Amino acid sequence: MASIFNLIADNVSHHRSTLRFPEQSKLKVEYRGIVRMDTSKCIGCGICDYVCPSSAISVKRYEDHMDWRYDVSRCTFCGRCARTCPGEALAQDCERPHSYSKPHAEYHEITYPHCTQCGRSMPGFNDQMMMRAFGNVSDKLRERVQVCDRCRLLATQTTAKGKVERQRAAEGKGDEWSGDSSG
Repeated sequence: MASIFNLIADNVSHHRSTLRFPEQSKLKVEYRGIVRMDTSKCIGCGICDYVCPSSAISVKRYEDHMDWRYDVSRCTFCGRCARTCPGEALAQDCERPHSYSKPHAEYHEITYPHCTQCGRSMPGFNDQMMMRAFGNVSDKLRERVQVCDRCRLLATQTTAKGKVERQRAAEGKGDEWSGDSSG
């Protein structure tokens, strides 16, 4: 019985450990809050959906756009999505979230850019991603990433075919690409 009196006396002699409403304790610098998306930086890769352990982020791809959903009630606030986002489109708030009694979801529709050659929709690249991948971003590189894979492949094949034909012509062998077997 003496031990309970010691515990009570110890608790009374210390300062209170809880704060009275509306006071709040200070947040640490590394506090991870709700995930926010900057749609201007999103490249539509879907890595955030892949790395999310609680499936709080879901991505659905369509031909011309991507749907991005974030369900706060499922989020564990681990920060994997923000750390792995290659376009740096995701960040976590430094403030406490408001309490939520209903499921809260954030939704964004990311429209893919169009190929400058054929006009088809394609997932794009932003300047931050190109700087991370290539260091120096030239105008030629900017033009190249605005072309879809199909058009880029056709341009590469046309260039390679032209080089081979010029080389064969210089060697005097003629055009073997035309199917002429007399050469």
